Amino acid sequence: MHPSVSLLAFAAAAGIIILFSQLSAGCKFNVQDGVATRFFIEPNALVIFCLNNVTAQHVTTTHVIAQAHVHKGNVTVSLDRELQDGRYANGSNVGVVSSLKDGDDLTRWFLVSYVSDSNDKHVTFMAKTYGDSDPVPGGCNLELPLKNDPNIYLRNIGSHLSAIEFAYGDSSVEWKCGSALSKNSVQYDVYQFFMHERDLSAEHFHSVLGEILDPRYVTSNALYVKSLSSDDVTRLKFPAYSGIGTVFIVIMTVTHDNVITRASYVPTVTYFCDDLEKGCSGEDELQIKIVVSVLALVGLFICFCGHRFFKTEMFFFGVLTAMLAAYILLERFSWWDFSTNLYISIGAGVAGGVIWWAVWVFFGVPPISVALVTLLLGYVLASIVFNASPLGVSSWLHFSAYFHSVLFSAVLIPCIIGLCLTREMNVLSCAIIGSFFVVLAADVCLHGAFKYILLNTIWRSSTPSFVEAFCLLPFQLSDIVLYMIWAVVAISGTICHYFLEKNRPPFPPCPWTTFLRSRREAPSRSESESCGNADDDDEHRPLLFNAGRRRDSQAANRVWREQPVEQLGQPAGESLRAWWLLPHDSATPSAVPVVSNAGTPPPPYEEEEQPSGRAV
Repeated sequence: MHPSVSLLAFAAAAGIIILFSQLSAGCKFNVQDGVATRFFIEPNALVIFCLNNVTAQHVTTTHVIAQAHVHKGNVTVSLDRELQDGRYANGSNVGVVSSLKDGDDLTRWFLVSYVSDSNDKHVTFMAKTYGDSDPVPGGCNLELPLKNDPNIYLRNIGSHLSAIEFAYGDSSVEWKCGSALSKNSVQYDVYQFFMHERDLSAEHFHSVLGEILDPRYVTSNALYVKSLSSDDVTRLKFPAYSGIGTVFIVIMTVTHDNVITRASYVPTVTYFCDDLEKGCSGEDELQIKIVVSVLALVGLFICFCGHRFFKTEMFFFGVLTAMLAAYILLERFSWWDFSTNLYISIGAGVAGGVIWWAVWVFFGVPPISVALVTLLLGYVLASIVFNASPLGVSSWLHFSAYFHSVLFSAVLIPCIIGLCLTREMNVLSCAIIGSFFVVLAADVCLHGAFKYILLNTIWRSSTPSFVEAFCLLPFQLSDIVLYMIWAVVAISGTICHYFLEKNRPPFPPCPWTTFLRSRREAPSRSESESCGNADDDDEHRPLLFNAGRRRDSQAANRVWREQPVEQLGQPAGESLRAWWLLPHDSATPSAVPVVSNAGTPPPPYEEEEQPSGRAV
């Protein structure tokens, strides 16, 4: 017989043997080692997954990690047909560790999908084999349900905060948990990966999982958060970004004799919302959109001409500051819901706006009024530094005293600069903050991540233990476009202010001082207006006004000398006031009143240079 024919016969016989073994085991789906595969599974149906040739990848295969992921709903993965305590896991993203015995070449898992008929019925399943020198994720579990628990558990802490936790891993099957050699050689690297914003589809969910289950893809594309040792607490807190798919990954690394081995925990995926079909729209979304729309309209006005309308600017920034302070205090110390806190904050904001408007109206000190504006600018800039830079994952900011000290110092920097460059800092604040609220309104409608620049900083102060969260923001295409729009609008507002304020005083005068001055000048203005209105006929008015006044003064002096003392009967004050009220063209010697002091002539009229274009 030809050797090739014998080889074909042997392969066919081996395939028949494997087929009969699978049929006897009841396997429905076969999986490949380390390959994530998507399967369609009917709800509430028991399905068996099998992995053959488990010793093909390693000389000594000791354990296999199998994991299953569903978009919506739950799935149960068990090591036995009948559920037994400590040998199954249930959830949306779950996995189990199968320990192999000598001679085992086939491993199987029992899976039941609990997905409603209206949801996606596909399951992403993967099995990965490991050798005796590879670490065992969750192999030192003492608290969680499974004996060897490779899962990452997600806990919701309020509406703004979540936490992940996982069990300690075993460095290898040869070393005991808790030994000094095992503890010193283990490191846990935590990563965070953001899905495409506004894409909540099952297709995108399964495609991301097909890539994220590869540790090499994780290290090159996911955001690094922190490395933990065996002495650290395996519990980390993160902000809850509603509507943005987030994947948490933990890679366990063991270094021994310059040999590095790795194993991944089962990643967990969350959207931080209850209803994906509605696009993660909350009950308060309409109220939020109305508020940010009003702020965007006023912010656009402030961005381009806030300094020109200074009193309106003072009211706007007073509203913002009072709303911010009131909301933080209410969220921190009250038991009311979000809507109630929002309405009270709006009322407090209006009151704060009126108070700060009154500070400028009655005192009119530009450095004091602009101080509030620059403080708010410092708050926004500090929020960018804390959330869009590596400082967002710094552990030393996870203490409330440290964080608020750094925040207070950062907020004061623009305020100190504003003492020297008051107008320039005010214009810059109007442009940056006004354009920020314009872009914020667009982000709220697009369900992006731009708004979390400000919200993360607010939540650090308003939500207990939020200061311990690792704040990372996704920088995707839509976010980059919004940041660019913010920069363009802010620069445009600054340039518009430059042309509007060119050749103008740095600040308008104090309104209250101007009002008092106008009150003091009102009587003199009324007398001047009455003198001017006494002669409405412009044809009788002298062309040279000062010459006419000089002629009247000379005529009055002649009359003063010619009139006898007996004919002077009016009091001095009344005569002098009446003389100044006489029309200049009717000043005749017989009509000019004189004072009773006959021997002392009135002082001659001193000609003063009158401003052009104004009637005396």
